[in-house]
Amino acid sequence: MLLLSGRKQFSIIVFCHQEKELKVGCFYVVKFNTKKAPVFYVGKVIGEDEISEDILMEFYRGGQDNRFRLPERPDQNYVSKDDIHVKLPEPTRLSGSRSRNESGLRFEIELGMDVK
Repeated sequence: MLLLSGRKQFSIIVFCHQEKELKVGCFYVVKFNTKKAPVFYVGKVIGEDEISEDILMEFYRGGQDNRFRLPERPDQNYVSKDDIHVKLPEPTRLSGSRSRNESGLRFEIELGMDVK
């Protein structure tokens, strides 16, 4: 999904989600458990299932220097609130002439871990 290869040192984030309510439109680091090790991704909240209370997230693809973009094919999935680890600060919107760069974002933080 997302690969964070470049890093900018602004602030270190403690990985614990402490908000009682997740907000639509906000960005979070989400954990997915795999057979080998947990993998972390950046996603934006786009909704919630009222019955299960799972959160519908839209996931971004990564690049260098904490830059992320939406994939050409939408990557959306429901996740448990327990798998959401930290709220990210408001990103900087990147401009670009190509359509895939129009959805570009940059987070001015040091995540302290590999985010895919």
